[in-house]
Amino acid sequence: MTDLEQYEQLFDENPIEGSSPLRLIIESNDVAALHSYIKKYPDRVFIPTEMIVDSPFCNATADETLDVLRVLLDLVDTNGEQIRPVRPDDYSLLDIACGAAQLNTVKFLLDRSPPLGARYVSDSHGGHALLSAASSLRCDLSYKADLGPDGQKIWLRDETARSEEIIYMLLDRGASILDAVRPYRFPHVEQDEKPTDYIETALGQAVSRASYQLVSRLITEGADVHARQYSWSSDPISDVGEVTALHIACGYWNVQGIKALLDNCGEVSPTDMVSMRDAGGRIPLHWAAQNICFDDYYLPDDEIGSQICDTLELLIQTNPKTINAQGKDGATPLFSAIEGHADCGGTKHFERMVQLLCEKGADASIRDITGQNVLHILAVRTIGCQPVNPSILDLLVAHGAKVNDADLEGNTPLHHMARSLRQMNLMRRLIHHGANVNVTNNKGETPLHRAMAALPLARQNRDGTPDAFTPERRTKAHDEVLEILQGAGCRMDEPNIEGKTPYQLLEETRASWRKRDDMEERRK
Repeated sequence: MTDLEQYEQLFDENPIEGSSPLRLIIESNDVAALHSYIKKYPDRVFIPTEMIVDSPFCNATADETLDVLRVLLDLVDTNGEQIRPVRPDDYSLLDIACGAAQLNTVKFLLDRSPPLGARYVSDSHGGHALLSAASSLRCDLSYKADLGPDGQKIWLRDETARSEEIIYMLLDRGASILDAVRPYRFPHVEQDEKPTDYIETALGQAVSRASYQLVSRLITEGADVHARQYSWSSDPISDVGEVTALHIACGYWNVQGIKALLDNCGEVSPTDMVSMRDAGGRIPLHWAAQNICFDDYYLPDDEIGSQICDTLELLIQTNPKTINAQGKDGATPLFSAIEGHADCGGTKHFERMVQLLCEKGADASIRDITGQNVLHILAVRTIGCQPVNPSILDLLVAHGAKVNDADLEGNTPLHHMARSLRQMNLMRRLIHHGANVNVTNNKGETPLHRAMAALPLARQNRDGTPDAFTPERRTKAHDEVLEILQGAGCRMDEPNIEGKTPYQLLEETRASWRKRDDMEERRK
């Protein structure tokens, strides 16, 4: 069997969407197999694609399979007219290499004849490459979950080092930071629908994880520390405009980057700088308290805890008056901490940051524009999480949180917490602090009514193992919730506005569970 036939057989045995024998050859950097493929399928190599990143040139660039990339680029010289329409220009390849932090590929492309580096002084492409390299610092650790916390830590360290070296290389070869600014490109939105006043900058991208030295170098080169930009994320708090580089640095808990920004703040004082608000009215302390990069799901708990607390300490020390600042939604940094980290369950970093904020003066009695306080947020965010230490609830109550505050829908924290099959200890503690077990919301529901719609949510542990409810475990947990509420005085015969009692809802819920279990059993 030839090398090419081995790749074809491998693909036939495990056909993955978006892959192909050619893609496997490129990933393996197998020059001999590539030559065989080109000889056997000359019309399949350089096929025009809708997406430039799907071309073999771009695949080899992103994978840093340089031997294969050299072969592909050399083919341009002998088959130029045939290949050129589907061959990305060097600038596009360089952007891809920079965005993937592929240091050796960047060096290769810069030193090609004619070298790209020589053209940087006279055009703006260097700025585009800078922006791509800077964006690689905002890499998503979820793609490396298989490495485990220690492996991800090593990978992130190496990725950051490569990204920084690329940025220094581009700057040293004449790339201008002034060109490293472009209108923000909204995903899946037509060009004419995009706002023209939203931008993204190299400094805003790099400051996520860049060192003090690199952030300072970018500012020295002319980067605008206070430029307002757009920051996109799957997390709502960071999918917003009017963001500064400081907001982003705080969202990634990059203490060294924050210090560099504060040390180079120009005519704006550090006190005012940490008080600047994004389009949602949130200051950098909100971003530091929130979890926008999701690193705390992947990196070691103690390390994340230190990064977060060091960031919070620095910001509060710079301006202590920001501790209870409210965004347009009425949420304080304490809200953000619970919103962003409560679903991490019983992790130490969650406990540490809440403790720190409370020690620094966080007022847990504050309510947002929906009438909710931090106990509502805690109850909602922990519904499907591993058990949370009840001392968190004790701490919040001690700093002013009211256990019987009702939101605009009439729900108290206990109404929300009653839906969880994992937080029974929190529920007991809430009742211990005086939660009214028979209070009704706008629908006439007591917490016991809400408990009948309990959510048996599956979850994933920090080590990646699944944690789902078996039918037996689910029923046992549900029985425990009902026992807690009934033991505290909840009545099973209290009708809601629709006239349904908790007992009737219990029958409906258990019937729906049995029906779903039967359907799943038939699928097996």
